[in-house]
Amino acid sequence: MGIRLDLASIKKSLSVYGNPQDSFDSVLVAGTNGKGSTVSMLAGILRQSGYKIGLYTSPHLFDLRERITINGEKISRQKLDNLVDGLKKNLPEPLSFFEFITAVALIYFSQEEVDIAVLEVGMGGRLDATNVANPLLSVITNIGLDHTEYLGKTLEEIAIEKAGIIKPCGTLIASEESDDIQNLFKKICDDRKSKIFLSGKDFSFSSVNTDFHGTSFDFTSPLADFKNIKTPLCGKHQAKNASLAVFAALKLSELRYKVNRQNIREGLKNVIWRGRLEFIQSPGKMLFDCAHNISGILQLCEFLKSDALKDMPVNFVYAALSDKNYAEILKTLKPLAKNIILSKPDHPRSLDPEKIKETFFADDNRVIAMANPVKALELAQKLSEKNDLICVTGSTFLVADILKKFEKKENSNRKNYKESKEGYFYLGR
Repeated sequence: MGIRLDLASIKKSLSVYGNPQDSFDSVLVAGTNGKGSTVSMLAGILRQSGYKIGLYTSPHLFDLRERITINGEKISRQKLDNLVDGLKKNLPEPLSFFEFITAVALIYFSQEEVDIAVLEVGMGGRLDATNVANPLLSVITNIGLDHTEYLGKTLEEIAIEKAGIIKPCGTLIASEESDDIQNLFKKICDDRKSKIFLSGKDFSFSSVNTDFHGTSFDFTSPLADFKNIKTPLCGKHQAKNASLAVFAALKLSELRYKVNRQNIREGLKNVIWRGRLEFIQSPGKMLFDCAHNISGILQLCEFLKSDALKDMPVNFVYAALSDKNYAEILKTLKPLAKNIILSKPDHPRSLDPEKIKETFFADDNRVIAMANPVKALELAQKLSEKNDLICVTGSTFLVADILKKFEKKENSNRKNYKESKEGYFYLGR
């Protein structure tokens, strides 16, 4: 069964287990981009504060178990197998893949008695499987055009779907900057008698600095002010995501999850979110980013134009799935590109690079089709000079395919992703 937006089936299945989602507190995070970074940073702050934290994210890069963690530890293979087998036997009706894994996560967090779970919405919000939770806070990052075949063709339609995670008499924290979308959220919150807190009005960030080593910024709110907060996640947009996580943590602290200033600093400083503006220098300079929609690509381009990289020629390795606006994305990347190598990860919806080349770039020698992702990377390395940057982007599956092969070949002896400033370190979306 493919994508299904309907809560009836997962609610029925969870009722067999006594509605485990009601046995622990939660925070629900939706948005077009930045969800993963935001949930990772919020979970990091809460974990630093001494709580037992469940974290549910999607998609995964290398291992399905990455999606379900407690205090940074992936669910064990044995526990995952047991939960999957048990759920299969007890299902009152079939579930989609995402519904099934969401159910597994919620049952696991309940069985392990987490204090609070931070849940990343898969798609949309209103009818997403994670929305069976009754969160203490609902968080929305930004609104962009993605999954339009399911969520609507306009930003307003998509915003309404994501606002479906706002609960009656609940609390929404949002970082979308559009006045129209903010006003829409305000109206929905008024209708549901929910509180609303907006970036730029109720909390803000400033003095943003970003380079290959991460991002720093100042944070201001009525609850607390911070100077020079640092996170290893890279890009100016990460200041926005981090400020959202900080304000959410401060609001939780007003309830029953107490955090202090040091918890916040340490939680942000230690966050890991792989494959999102992840930089590898071994040998040459390579940037891996899972940006797959135009909003994410624009954030990537903003970083590529920043002072840290603005004079660096870029050789892109790019791939896309059939439901993405790849024509607009390639049009956006091309002015920054020395070369673009079109590739095809191992996924049934991956686009044929030869057809993209023939359709859009038939006479452009700087655009090359090379279906095999590893060979595409090797070609990019051959085309790169000493000061060039290789940027792998367009698809989580492409980034995963290349990182897996690359790490086996180049980094078999590395035990720490932050081994040295000069060697292998990560950045993130």
